[in-house]
Amino acid sequence: MQSDRGVFGSTQARQLFETELLLKTVHLEPGDKAAESYQCGNRKSTVYLYRYGDPAEAQKALGPIQGFVWGEKQKSTIHPEDILVKQNVVIVVSGEEPGPLTDILLGSKPPAVHQEENPKAQEEFEIASKAYLKKDYHSAEEHLRVAIQISPESLSAHLYLGHSLYFQGRFADAIPEYEKALALNEASKALNRLEERVLVDQLEMAYGISGRLDKARSFFEDAIKRDPEYSMYYYNLGCTHAELGNLDAALENLKLGFARKASMSPGETHPSPRADDSFKKYLGDPKLEAALKGMGF
Repeated sequence: MQSDRGVFGSTQARQLFETELLLKTVHLEPGDKAAESYQCGNRKSTVYLYRYGDPAEAQKALGPIQGFVWGEKQKSTIHPEDILVKQNVVIVVSGEEPGPLTDILLGSKPPAVHQEENPKAQEEFEIASKAYLKKDYHSAEEHLRVAIQISPESLSAHLYLGHSLYFQGRFADAIPEYEKALALNEASKALNRLEERVLVDQLEMAYGISGRLDKARSFFEDAIKRDPEYSMYYYNLGCTHAELGNLDAALENLKLGFARKASMSPGETHPSPRADDSFKKYLGDPKLEAALKGMGF
């Protein structure tokens, strides 16, 4: 492994490091920071270090840094950076294949990245990835559909086709792609728990926005059976009940979710029902107000 003066890795990771105003805007300005680029064989990566006053400050900064660099709630083939905390330092290892360097630096093994086996499908997926990162969701959609034609059982292609359609506002079209990705994951267990939670949340929102509230309700009831400690499943089920006019059931699930708020994913904060459109028509209702007061909202 050798050090290199070039800067490798994603634009987002470099932008976060170079733009001081960004760190100040999101209240994450570190006490010190450093960057160094490395090449291990044909793998090139840049390591960014953000030093904070103590481990608690570093842990607080971790989620927002992950959200900015990844653009989502978790790493993926499109967003492969390893981002983690060691004592009072947030470490970002940015590059197409950061894992080997992360292992060398930390002696740890990062989460698996889901790769496609068919080279032609992988090539189309990589083209789609670049378009997706630029938020050119239409172009990403086109290449992902080609990848799926070549490799119909590609979990990553179905998942990101769902995302590409969702961010074009085509929620009903996104549903079958998310459903396929979920079915493939049920068979393969390729997604980790955080990735699965993101997929479930996105699919439920697509159901809700498309007016399929009964489907959203049963979907979250099943999700809770599989993952009963995740706060947001209860919260979203509560929102669905509120949309359906079932205030008592909505409040019961809000309370169950709030009791599990420690299970929130990195970077998430528990939402306030007062700011949620699902509860807008109930604001001022004595039942809702009493429940929200009991939860500190």
